[in-house]
Amino acid sequence: MLKQWFRNIPIAVRVTAWYTILLCLLFVLLGGAMVKMNDTLRISLMQDTVHHQLGKAVKTPDRFDAFDDGVYTILYDNEGNVIRGQLPQGMPDAAKLPYKGEGPREFSANGKTYHYEDRPVEPRYLPRRMGPGMMNGRNGMGGMGMGRGMGPMGPGMMGGMHDEHHDVPAASGQSGQSSPYGSAGKTYWIRSVTAESDSAKQAALLVRSFLILMPFFILLAAVGGYRIIKRGFRPVEVISATARQIGEEQDLSRRIELAPGKDELHQMAGTFNTMLDRLEESMQREKQFSSDVSHELRTPVSAIMAESEYAGSYAESLDEAKESFRTIHAQSKKMSVMINELLELTRMEKPDAVRLEPLDLTQLLRDTLQDYRLLASQQDIRLTADLPDHATPIRGHAILLQRAVGNLLDNALKFTRSTILLSLQEKQDSYVISVQDDGQGMAPDAVNKVWERFYQADASRNRKTNKGLGLGLSFVAQVLKIHHGKYHAASTPGKGSTFSLELPKS
Repeated sequence: MLKQWFRNIPIAVRVTAWYTILLCLLFVLLGGAMVKMNDTLRISLMQDTVHHQLGKAVKTPDRFDAFDDGVYTILYDNEGNVIRGQLPQGMPDAAKLPYKGEGPREFSANGKTYHYEDRPVEPRYLPRRMGPGMMNGRNGMGGMGMGRGMGPMGPGMMGGMHDEHHDVPAASGQSGQSSPYGSAGKTYWIRSVTAESDSAKQAALLVRSFLILMPFFILLAAVGGYRIIKRGFRPVEVISATARQIGEEQDLSRRIELAPGKDELHQMAGTFNTMLDRLEESMQREKQFSSDVSHELRTPVSAIMAESEYAGSYAESLDEAKESFRTIHAQSKKMSVMINELLELTRMEKPDAVRLEPLDLTQLLRDTLQDYRLLASQQDIRLTADLPDHATPIRGHAILLQRAVGNLLDNALKFTRSTILLSLQEKQDSYVISVQDDGQGMAPDAVNKVWERFYQADASRNRKTNKGLGLGLSFVAQVLKIHHGKYHAASTPGKGSTFSLELPKS
């Protein structure tokens, strides 16, 4: 049931749905990968920068730069008192964020994201490395306005500072307190902090833009793709509609009409049109055959019926009956000859069934001429030839060509007065066979019609001497088509006619 339902869906919809689903899967995979990659690279870049600056500060806790390469660095104790350095604006005080060196961390505040890392500093190194600048503690750092988030100085911070070589005595009012660097449980930390850069924000914005715009792109691709596919399958619809009309109307003259194109569908439409041409030609041949047979059989059939009726009903003697039987036999024989010739012409309309082989055209004409010399002499007609002495090779069917030339000679013997000339001339790419007579000739309007079936130029030829069926020249034309040649007739009334056959060289 599901398979049948799927087959009933139009192809354009199926193709559109398939690649739309593929685009959605690609979007999910690519979007997820971009989000993951952006987060990983962003965090890794920030943390590496923080880690590098923190490593430098730990090596020189008394001389590190409070701001370097976009990274803020502070020194503070475990109570959150900032001893040196500053935090970026908007960053909470050191005491308000987790510390104790638990590795890189991320924190968001006031619409910004910060990355920070803590690392402990052993107190025993601080008195020896503290410079004079550390003496003022809260006043020295806080009073300089080095940024928000400067934590309060721890108790006794003022009195516990030491210079590089000597301990510094506590300030007035603080002499009773011990130094914090030496107090038990007192620990010190260095923290490096950086805010995400604009480039990182732009990268995140790019990813978000991709995730927002991609669904619209998929929708646009689906709609546009469907329209393109629908238009692409338009030739198929035209082919289907044309085939349906041909089947309903039985009209083989219809053709598939498409705009010019060279794609596969246009090639298929051209193939269908070629097939329809052949089907129409075949149907026309069948109709022509039926029409020709019915037309030509009408006269002999009528004669046979009349003679049969006369012999059966009105013949008074054996001689009268025999005369009727002779007429019936003659008409039957004529019908048999005509049917055989029509069938042969029909078979010849399939050129692929005839195999062409190499042959010498000059020799073929000599052999044909030999057979007709006796017939010409019996009718007191002079038959001459003008043939070359060398071989004239072509590819052809010897029997068909002999019959074609024979039909031209038969035609000339019927209508010539005294002479017939058979000649062979050589052109650049072909040979031309000509049969010339000195008969009555034909009218100009009849010259091109003599190649049609059953046509006979009665007005210019003697019907009494012409007892043919009008199929001889039609047979010649079909033989020339099979050999990819040309045929031509020229005639001058009162002077004779010339029939020419042109065959390509091998």
